[in-house]
Amino acid sequence: MCVTCKIPLELAQSPQADRERALIAELIGRGYDEAQIKHELVAQYCPSVLALPSAHGFDVAVYVVPLGVLIAVLALLAVLVPRWRRAGARGPGGAEHDASAPAPRALAPEDAARLSADMSRFD
Repeated sequence: MCVTCKIPLELAQSPQADRERALIAELIGRGYDEAQIKHELVAQYCPSVLALPSAHGFDVAVYVVPLGVLIAVLALLAVLVPRWRRAGARGPGGAEHDASAPAPRALAPEDAARLSADMSRFD
């Protein structure tokens, strides 16, 4: 992060951003790894150069809220997935798909006649 512009270093176009990029390139040339480069940047400038929220006060929410949401979603899925699977194993009438299930009852003759009469009105 450019410490004067307060925008990401790759987007910043200022003399300060150029100095920060030159320092990073020099540290890479010396063989520093990422953690060492970050340490040097903080020592040279300030912790805001890393553009990380602080781990104090309200800024802790940046770290805690996504973790809490992830845990809540996983718990919700742990409850709902078994229910969905059980519901999927049931037929349209809610009965289990089972070969040993009894066959549906046939309509009584008067009900069959009434159904036939009702259906003929729609033809």
